[in-house]
Parts: sequence; C-alpha cells; structure tokens
Amino acid sequence: MLGRTFYKLKDYERAKEHFKRALKVDKSDFKSYTYIGDINFDQKEYKKAMYNYMYATFIGKEYRDIEYYQLARAYEKLNKPKEEIKAYKDAYKENRSNYRALFQIANTTESFYKDKKIAYKFYKTYMNKFEEKDSLLTSQAKIRLKEIKKYYFLKGEVLE
Repeated sequence: MLGRTFYKLKDYERAKEHFKRALKVDKSDFKSYTYIGDINFDQKEYKKAMYNYMYATFIGKEYRDIEYYQLARAYEKLNKPKEEIKAYKDAYKENRSNYRALFQIANTTESFYKDKKIAYKFYKTYMNKFEEKDSLLTSQAKIRLKEIKKYYFLKGEVLE
C-alpha cells in the first residue's frame, strides 16, 4: 500500500490522501482508519486519532487488538485513564498474545487505582504468561511486583 510507504517516510499529507482514496474504494477497510489514526497521533491530534481508532474497531472484523491498543494510547494523551484501561483490556481480550496490552493494563491500573492489588494481579498474569517475551517489560513487572508486595507487607498484609 502506497499510503504506508508515505507514512513510513513521514510524508503524512500524501499518506493520508492515499488512505482516504483506499476508503473510497472499500469503506470496510478498517486498517486505513488505523493508519489515518496513526498519522493523527504522530501529529499530536489525539482527539482525531481517537475517533479514527474507534471507527476502525467498530468496522473491523478481524483481530483489532492493534486498533484498541492505539486507541488506549490516544486516551492516555487525552488524560482519560478509565477509557485507556478499557481499551487496553479490549486489546488483550481481542488477542490474548498481546503481552504489551496486558503490561499496560497493569501499569495503568497501578497509576489510576488506589488499590494496588488490581495491578498486582495483572503483573502476576503477565509474568506467568509472558516472562520470556520482552526482557525490559519483564524486569519492570518484577520491580513493580516487588514494590507492591513491599507496600502491602508494611501495611501488615501478605500478597501471593
């Protein structure tokens, strides 16, 4: 697809033009909406990105975990943590192999909720399923698990 080539070259206007042409030919091409959302995101037009990702998730019939993941990133930039968490959960539900989405669920819930046990549960799930997948995320998950455990231990609770 020519639009993707222009996107990778950061020629966003020409890329957007080609994606819009593709949509005129096939309105059900949800990936074109995803790429237009990526362009909007790169140009810091987060609200437009959000709408394009939402539309892509609405019309897409195949795996849409990438679209949900990108939607969550747009929500993060728009400071909408509840929606961000929901979109990450949708990404993970759509594709149970999406380890980044699971890690982001844990990370975002830890930041958003006072009850760190919620994040602890997601970090544990990440470690059980994806410990070997990404060494950087795994090391961060281990650190967060240790810190959350310590926090509750100092409060007189034992987690496990």
